[in-house]
Amino acid sequence: MFLALAAVGAICVYLRLYHQYRTPLTDDPGKILRLGYTVEFEPTNPTERLYINLPSNTACAKVVNESFSHRGLTIDVLRNTDTSDREIVAVASGGKGAVRFTAEFDIILSQQTNCSADHAETSLTTPQKAKYLKPHLFFKRNEARIMQVLDDISRGAGTRAQLIERIYEHCSENIEQMESSVRILNEGRVIRNHWSRSFGCAEFMIALCRAARIPARLVTGFVLENRPGLEPSAWVEVYRKKRWKPYDPYNGYSGELAPNYLPVRHGGGDIIRISDNSPCVSCFSLEPIGRTSSLAHSSDKHIGNILSLTRLPVSMKKTLALILMLPVGALVTSVFRNLIGLQTFGTFAPTLIALSLVSSDWRTGLIVFVLTLATGLLSRVLLSGLNMLAVPRLGIILTVVILCLVMSVSVCEYAGIAPTARSILLPVVIITMMIERFFIMVEEDGLSTALKVLVGTGIVAVCCFTVLNSAPLGAALLAFPETLLFVMAAFVLVGRYSGYRLSELWRFRDFALGKDVSGRK
Repeated sequence: MFLALAAVGAICVYLRLYHQYRTPLTDDPGKILRLGYTVEFEPTNPTERLYINLPSNTACAKVVNESFSHRGLTIDVLRNTDTSDREIVAVASGGKGAVRFTAEFDIILSQQTNCSADHAETSLTTPQKAKYLKPHLFFKRNEARIMQVLDDISRGAGTRAQLIERIYEHCSENIEQMESSVRILNEGRVIRNHWSRSFGCAEFMIALCRAARIPARLVTGFVLENRPGLEPSAWVEVYRKKRWKPYDPYNGYSGELAPNYLPVRHGGGDIIRISDNSPCVSCFSLEPIGRTSSLAHSSDKHIGNILSLTRLPVSMKKTLALILMLPVGALVTSVFRNLIGLQTFGTFAPTLIALSLVSSDWRTGLIVFVLTLATGLLSRVLLSGLNMLAVPRLGIILTVVILCLVMSVSVCEYAGIAPTARSILLPVVIITMMIERFFIMVEEDGLSTALKVLVGTGIVAVCCFTVLNSAPLGAALLAFPETLLFVMAAFVLVGRYSGYRLSELWRFRDFALGKDVSGRK
């Protein structure tokens, strides 16, 4: 069985490699670019947060891989429910001094000119519509000018579509007049030529649209082209007929954008910002990278790609990578239980505890886990004198565990050491069952045995965390999921082992050395 599983796994890996490196690439493989972020700032208080918007996929540009490095920071990736933008929320994880965040995004940019898909229908709620009709700073400071320009433009415009087009043409034809507007809008900021002018044109168009009671919003992103000093660009989306239509008066695009436009933030200007408006240093870079087969084929459309997990969206790939590592964690637990002889509360408890710490900040998660476990054990002691049935007792313990979990996160947040909401991603059901099994073992085998098993569970969880926290392991399993066949083969070897465990060799070492009980030869 072991040889069969290993052979099948080797064949599957070979076939995947053969497909990636021998199959001709598509006629339009597209460019593969790497977009880079670098951010540095010095936190002034423990509750200060850094917000970083991440690129969005379009019909022509697809983010196929991303990686983050965050020295001195703890991060969480959230999604805006209104715009579907992804955003990183980062806080300092302790200590003083400057912190640094870097990110890299591998992007496949299609070379087709007709790849722009029709914009999906979107219904705005009343608060959303009010938000995108609200006069912004520029309108408040230039209301008379805005209304005069709008009055001139609206003459002869019979339909809303004609009015939007005239507003776009006015902004596009008067780019040089935007310089004064830019300086008003960017008080206290460093004026950068390209970004500031595109931002000014976009804000001026938004002000005219909203004055005409047409919902409009700012979009900030990048134009993926080779030029020194990559800077963000700004354009406009106008809501018409239940669709957001893009306009770029600075570069001259109406209704559709060029394939190399990559949106990052909808409804705001700054891609990187700090909660209390503290200063930070940020820069962006763009460079072409080699056309690796895995990236090139990730955008192909053929039935064989069903077996390729690298084609999936980035957020989905991270979740699948964690799931694929579960069997590896179970293998680590099996090795400790069957070969070393270290007992644990169940086969999957150490793996799930380790996985919860991998997917959150492990320092805060460990604090919350210890406090929750201690509170649960204390509540079980108090319940032991009530002679309750098992299910109601478990329900009470589960309730106590959840309350302790929530309050621990709240206390950490108040103290400025809780990074994100992911700190509460602990397996509360597993913890509840561990508490119950601990007391059952105390009653059946004694306190010392129960404590040994509890310590063993902790040791195995630490080892599982060390293995599962490896980013290369997750990437390898995602690229070659058939390698889990080798894990299954290892399970067969461990499962068929019938010799002495290492703990038994230590326990009976006197017999192994040929000594009697008194220690004589």
